[in-house]
Amino acid sequence: MAFPVKTVAVLGVVVALGAGAATFASINKGKKNAEPHAKVERGALRVVVSETGTVQPLTKVEIKSKVAGQVAKLLVDVGQKVEKGQLLIQLDTTDMERERARAAADRDQAAARLALLKAGSRREELTEARAQVSQQEAAFARAEADYRRSEEALKAGTITPREAESARSDYFAAKAQLDASRARLAKIKAGPRLEEIAEAKAQLARAEVALKATEDQLSYASIRSPMAGTVIKRGIEVGEMVSPGVSATAQGTSMLTVADLDRLIIASSLNQIDVGKVRKGQKVEVRVDSAPGKVFTGEIRKVAPAAEASKDGQSTIQTFPIETILAGTDADALKPGMSADLDVLVTNKEGALYLPVEAVIRGKGLSGSVTLPAKEKGAKPATASVTLGLATDTQIEILSGLVEGQEVLIKPAPSADNTMKF
Repeated sequence: MAFPVKTVAVLGVVVALGAGAATFASINKGKKNAEPHAKVERGALRVVVSETGTVQPLTKVEIKSKVAGQVAKLLVDVGQKVEKGQLLIQLDTTDMERERARAAADRDQAAARLALLKAGSRREELTEARAQVSQQEAAFARAEADYRRSEEALKAGTITPREAESARSDYFAAKAQLDASRARLAKIKAGPRLEEIAEAKAQLARAEVALKATEDQLSYASIRSPMAGTVIKRGIEVGEMVSPGVSATAQGTSMLTVADLDRLIIASSLNQIDVGKVRKGQKVEVRVDSAPGKVFTGEIRKVAPAAEASKDGQSTIQTFPIETILAGTDADALKPGMSADLDVLVTNKEGALYLPVEAVIRGKGLSGSVTLPAKEKGAKPATASVTLGLATDTQIEILSGLVEGQEVLIKPAPSADNTMKF
């Protein structure tokens, strides 16, 4: 929201106004219908830009989970101070631990297979493979002999075609088994191929990645504070399900907000007229309703380089966000979300001569004129040219043309709204 901004001047004495009033009263005391006078005063002239803003922590973090789960423990509450790395929330890990156990078993199995391939064939395996080949050779020889006899018997008509076909099937089955046992023996003799070892290594790597992922999930279930600060907001309860907020499309559950309350800023906005007067590093005075009469100090930390659109009733206005960093904090008086009044010190000129703006008629540029009281009774007031300097809503600097203590006439304002009241 954009707040109305006005530029004001604060004199080295707000008493300068009082002194002017006293001078005015003294000059006109006992003079019926006397014209109002003012004296040229000397003092410190401060030009400030006034604005309203909101107290905010310079640094705050909205804490969300990287994984979905149920809140098992909530270890902090609003107002509690926390340290960086402190455990704040514990999610239930039953399912995660089960997944980790499965992944660990897969990893162990892949590691065992790779170790077996690297070790090569054992003597027992070679002996067993040779014995199996011998058995298959004997079985094949019998099946081959039976097959040949069945062919002769079929020609002689002593067996049926079905019996002959059975002998033929046994022959080819025995041959296939013999070929398989011989291939196995050859493979054992040759040892594992390089591509088999490479595939086993890849399988182990995949299993280790999967295990690491489950371990990460487990670690994410223990949610720790990313910074030292104070818990200023809580959005969950024990037993509640939370969703992860790890992407631009998935906002996730806002669980806690932690802020550094030792470093506060005032966030506000300037209109297009005043933004050119405000620069980074300028001193700022801050006042809040919770500490009447107390002035906090700070300086401009940031002035936005581009305007932002904001709503002001039915219309849209362009304002420039600014930030004021406070020099110190008061936990009792300054709290995030409070409204604050700012005075940005634009110019501070010591020993300036000034008059009320009502006493000066402005011309072009820095030129102006004032009306001097008549020197003699019955004479007309005279006009004097002056060079003007700093100007605000209530005071205007006189660079030349008048001297300190000189009296001028204050012309009546054209309307009651513009009448200067003492």
